[in-house]
Amino acid sequence: MKDIQKRELIRAIDLIKALGCAYKVITPDGEEFGDLHVKALKNAKRAARKHPYGVVVAHVRQHLDMKAPVGIVQEIPCYELDNETV
Repeated sequence: MKDIQKRELIRAIDLIKALGCAYKVITPDGEEFGDLHVKALKNAKRAARKHPYGVVVAHVRQHLDMKAPVGIVQEIPCYELDNETV
């Protein structure tokens, strides 16, 4: 971290302290400021998809009238898709 960045970070931290806020700042260098306890980030991976990307949307769009007035009930057949998925 460059000197000017560190100096501005310290000014920002002083302002946060003056406001009475709890905080935690972790710089790219790994230096930590503040006493707030935070969990480490974990690399979140998406769950495996049941259907390829775009299949569900394409299925729903072909059966859905987007110009229907409010209050009209529309039925969408499920075919090979699960009820919950649709």
